[in-house]
Amino acid sequence: MSTPIFLVVALAVSQVDVSCIPIDLRQQLEQRASVDQTARRAYMESKGSKATEETVLSIDADNRAWFRATLEKCGWPTKSTVGEQAATGAWLIAQHADMDSAFQIFAASKLKAAVLAGEADGEKLALLVDRNRRLQKQPQVYGMQFNIQDKSKIVFLPVEAPESLNQRRKEIGIEPFACHIHFVTTDNSMPATWPLGVPYEPATCTR
Repeated sequence: MSTPIFLVVALAVSQVDVSCIPIDLRQQLEQRASVDQTARRAYMESKGSKATEETVLSIDADNRAWFRATLEKCGWPTKSTVGEQAATGAWLIAQHADMDSAFQIFAASKLKAAVLAGEADGEKLALLVDRNRRLQKQPQVYGMQFNIQDKSKIVFLPVEAPESLNQRRKEIGIEPFACHIHFVTTDNSMPATWPLGVPYEPATCTR
């Protein structure tokens, strides 16, 4: 009789060796993030070869298993605990967990708690949540995702409860949407369509 996949995952996670000691966490996160980026660069340089793709997927699966166990045991690795570089590595692992939507949602919940405590970056939370929403073909929460149409116009993806977008952005400490769209259009040197239902609220925008 075959073993249910959820049991296989649970067993794999239970066997992952996790240390919550800050220096151990920092070293693991920095090392794993470095391996992640090296593998992705090789994938791009090979123009998407099958071998490099399989390497990336294998690294992602190993990182997910380790990070799931880490989050369950230690919580989100905070800036004051592991430092900025390792904290960014934690986010990178969650960002690249696209093959496991449920895990991304779980990781985002841990990240949000750290953001609200002033121990993580709100913009990274917004990017993770909206990336997951896009992959699941669901309206985004923070208004971070857009497409470039005909190489000439930015079109933002639909936003959930658009009337309260700025309240959600304010809760996690990121700039008003008016500033976000201003910087996106400036960086890409093209106009953008304003998302349906999002109220226009003037703001002073600085970087």
